[in-house]
Amino acid sequence: MTCCGKKETEVKKKPMTLGGSVCIRNGDEMDYCWRQSIQSLLPVCDQVVVCDGQSTDGTQEEIREWVKREPKLALCVYEWPFPHHDPDFWVKWLNYSREHLQTDYHLQLDADEILSEESYAEVLEHKKRPPHSVWCERLNFYRDHRHLIPHGWA
Repeated sequence: MTCCGKKETEVKKKPMTLGGSVCIRNGDEMDYCWRQSIQSLLPVCDQVVVCDGQSTDGTQEEIREWVKREPKLALCVYEWPFPHHDPDFWVKWLNYSREHLQTDYHLQLDADEILSEESYAEVLEHKKRPPHSVWCERLNFYRDHRHLIPHGWA
């Protein structure tokens, strides 16, 4: 097979990029492990978007400071809709965050989820493959990054 007059083996394939996203609102007030969530994405992602839902507890200000120090990190602000009886609000928020990624793949974590370091090699290996979907086992944390949510709560 050829492309532009070159054999397929001669065409240099562009490396696939991976973007991560975390949606957060009042992470400190809600006692989420949002910092660890973001930090867990940085070693494997080319870009990490944090989508803040107009936090009022200082979370957004801390993210803004972090963005100044971390070139992979970007902040987008989602206008908080006060989603009473709106079953689609979470999907809308996730899609809004995805619109701010400029990568081939997307890895989304909730603000109370952490990507294990044990998964890094496997995640990086998937970036080398043709586009496809991958699912991972997730761990939900409760109160801090050391305690899993009690059985039956999720």
